[in-house]
Amino acid sequence: MRTLFCKSLLFLSTLCSPVKGESVAYTPTKSEVDKAKEIAVASAEWFEYTTGKMNTSKIGQCGDYALRFVLEFNRFVGKNVARLVVANNPIESGTYRVGEKVNVKKLGFNGFASGASGFLIWDNQLYLYHPIIGAYQIFLVKAWTPKKHFGVDMLDKRQVHVWASVGKISVDPTYYDLWPDRFSTPLGKDE
Repeated sequence: MRTLFCKSLLFLSTLCSPVKGESVAYTPTKSEVDKAKEIAVASAEWFEYTTGKMNTSKIGQCGDYALRFVLEFNRFVGKNVARLVVANNPIESGTYRVGEKVNVKKLGFNGFASGASGFLIWDNQLYLYHPIIGAYQIFLVKAWTPKKHFGVDMLDKRQVHVWASVGKISVDPTYYDLWPDRFSTPLGKDE
C-alpha cells in the first residue's frame, strides 16, 4: 500500500509540474496584450457560432474560438503560454495547456455522431476536437472554477463555457462575437 501511495504522489507531482522551460506565471508585455486583442478579434470574426454540425473550419463553438486564439497567440510569441479555461463542461473545470495536433483517425476515432466539436477522452487522453480543424491534446494545469468571468457567474453550473487566458488576462472571442454591445473588448479578467 505504501509503495502505491508513493507512486501516486510521484505521478501527481509529475502531472502538476510545469512543462520544462515554461514559467509558472506568464506576464505578457504591452505589445503582446495588444496582439492578444488583435488575435481575439480576428478569431471572433473568423467563426460563425453553432453547436450543431460543423462542415467548415469557419463554424464552431466557444472551445473552437478559444483554441484558435491559443494556437495563434502561442505561434506569435514563440512559446506555449496561452491557455484554455474550461468551466462546467464534461471535463474538469480549470486551466489547460494545449499540446500537439493529433490524427485521431489513426486512433480509431471518426468524429461525434452530431458532427459537432467537443471534448474527447480517448485512451485516457483529453483532446479538444473539431471535425475540420482536427484534434489537439489538452493537459490540465490547474483545476479551478472562477467565481466570475467577464462579470458572468461561473459558479452557476448552467454557464458552460470555454475561453482563453494569457497570464492573468482573460481572453474571450466568443462573448465578444455573440454579444458585442455587452462585451466591447475580448480582453477581461476572471475573479
